[in-house]
Amino acid sequence: EQGVYLMKDNELEESVFAKINIIWIIWLIFLLYAILIPNLFLPEDNGFSRDIILATFTFNLNLVDPSIFMIFSLLGVLPLMCASIILFDNNQKLPSWPFLLASLGTGVIGLLPYLALRDHNLNDYKDKNNALIFLFKSKIHVFFMSIITVPLVYYGLINGDFSVYFEYWKINPLVHVMTIDFVIFYLLLNFLIYQELKVFNFQKRTRYLFLLPMIGFILYFYVRIDFNLDNTN
Repeated sequence: EQGVYLMKDNELEESVFAKINIIWIIWLIFLLYAILIPNLFLPEDNGFSRDIILATFTFNLNLVDPSIFMIFSLLGVLPLMCASIILFDNNQKLPSWPFLLASLGTGVIGLLPYLALRDHNLNDYKDKNNALIFLFKSKIHVFFMSIITVPLVYYGLINGDFSVYFEYWKINPLVHVMTIDFVIFYLLLNFLIYQELKVFNFQKRTRYLFLLPMIGFILYFYVRIDFNLDNTN
């Protein structure tokens, strides 16, 4: 019997080691890609990147296509969604908040190192009382994410022209990199939620929420409010 349990422990360690290696590989490839590809293969930015930033912070929606505005703006929401999960990593020795702050400016490049250094064995998780953690699990935080995400998705999907988006993806460095950044961030959040579902056995109540891009995340966090995030009992 002891031999069986030892094999399971080794398989777990190998699985965690594989995850860490994959995360570092993704981080390195995307970092090099974001630095080299726009400079070597894309035309020089003609000021459109500045228009994207201005449109986001001034709400001058005439500057860019709604689809571009949506994706760029959602890159500010995804770190908040990730924070709702990794701020609960109470068994981690490494603080997550510096990486979350970095991700607001650098995207997923700023967050991936934390996930590579993070302990992925969450079986000794303890739900601790903390004001910041309480806030990020509260209905207020989920409602805040909702009033940003839902209108953005509606505006971008209904009014956006994705043929225009694709044309800018081929020629504009910011649109090109932020699109890949968004895809990796989106998949990363799915991975974090999937990991949480496995640890706390919440699959039955939430298994179909991921069929709704972005909105499914919001619904998950609403359902998650009532979860008892403590598997030590």
